[in-house]
Amino acid sequence: MASKKYAILTDIHGNLEALKTSLSIISQQSNVERIIFLGDYFSLGPAPEEVFNILSNMSTETVFIRGNHERYLLEKIWENENPKIEGMKSNDPVLNGIVSHQKWVYDQIGTKLLDFIEQRTKISHNEIIGSNYLEFSHAWFKRDEKVPSVDEANELSKKYLNQNEKIKKITFVHGHIHLERNEKHNKFSIYCPISTGLPFDKLTKGSIGYLEIDEDVSFRIKRFDYDMEKTISLLYKRKPPFYKNLIQTLKFAEIKNNQL
Repeated sequence: MASKKYAILTDIHGNLEALKTSLSIISQQSNVERIIFLGDYFSLGPAPEEVFNILSNMSTETVFIRGNHERYLLEKIWENENPKIEGMKSNDPVLNGIVSHQKWVYDQIGTKLLDFIEQRTKISHNEIIGSNYLEFSHAWFKRDEKVPSVDEANELSKKYLNQNEKIKKITFVHGHIHLERNEKHNKFSIYCPISTGLPFDKLTKGSIGYLEIDEDVSFRIKRFDYDMEKTISLLYKRKPPFYKNLIQTLKFAEIKNNQL
């Protein structure tokens, strides 16, 4: 039986301290064969350039999935007259704060950021290990702002199973929601490893997902402490757009949009 172990990081959101700590933890494990990042790397945090410098120098074996925030950067969403983000109205001050933050991120790094997104990231990543089909995406390969429902995952699983008689089990892994998802169904499972840098589950710790393929598929989440105060101090120091909301979100590990 083929076996493989993945470390999965998602939604770093410019949190340098959480990223450094997570990579240090992973490096101490000898049996992780591949690191997979599920998107949203640079925006909504204080250290986009420092995060970029780490990620852009990682091994070519590393998988980088493109998140909705990478799409916003590629589209230069701040140049749109009516930018659209996850169904928010154009006059929503939260939308305007997020859009302004995208431009701030681009201004910190420049065109090499767009080159990285275009050349190193992809919409989804698929692998077949033994009889297991694995699909990694930010939200889903069909869209990047809404994760698949159980019914959608079920229909897609049937398609994959019919296409390849060797496949017996489907595993979907996504990010985007900043919350844990751990659903096991008859022929498929859906997992989300919360968020490495900006969790919304009221637990102020970073997270790493570990997906291991052996006789069966196992998934677990490792929560870890990092120097959150250093991240908050950097937000105060650099004052990027939307920083007051981000500080509150970090402190409470849930969305706080009352600080505009």
